[in-house]
Amino acid sequence: MKTFIQLLKEMSSLSRVNSHVKTPSMSFGVISAMKGFDADALEHQGLSVDELKSVKDKHHARNEEKHIELKKQVRSMNYGYIEHDGLWTNAKGVAGYEKSLLVPHISTDELIALGSHHNQEAVIHKSGTNFTMIDVASGKGIMDFQHGKDKNLDLAAASTRDYWSRLRYGSHSDKKYVFIPKDTENSQ
Repeated sequence: MKTFIQLLKEMSSLSRVNSHVKTPSMSFGVISAMKGFDADALEHQGLSVDELKSVKDKHHARNEEKHIELKKQVRSMNYGYIEHDGLWTNAKGVAGYEKSLLVPHISTDELIALGSHHNQEAVIHKSGTNFTMIDVASGKGIMDFQHGKDKNLDLAAASTRDYWSRLRYGSHSDKKYVFIPKDTENSQ
């Protein structure tokens, strides 16, 4: 008999993610508890290579702890989630890898509260006709995404963008994708 975790991992697929994006009545949020690591900033503080490695290792371990904490928080709110890996690039052009959760049915307010608790700059929320990256501090949208169409995810663009997501488990865990920004909607 399969465990609950095994079943959840098998149900993770890009078609399921696309279904959440495409269906107007489906709402979800995307959030991470992880923070990026800026090695350049630390190098200017005169740390040795060994000290820098130690700080980086501690940072990585803390990020893992924060990710586990986020998963527990989401489950305690009686939500499920689909785990993702992702890449983003900050304003300095430094790439950061992170684990994130796609959380079906979570409200905007709950998502922003989690983002604030985990000191995140932004979260993504889709509800009804809104599919937006939200600045956690202000609660205002900063980027809108395409939804309700047959093609809401772009696998080809993921290789050329400075951000992407990938399912951690399931049949499509080897495929990177991006949500399609609304400004590119007419160029598809």
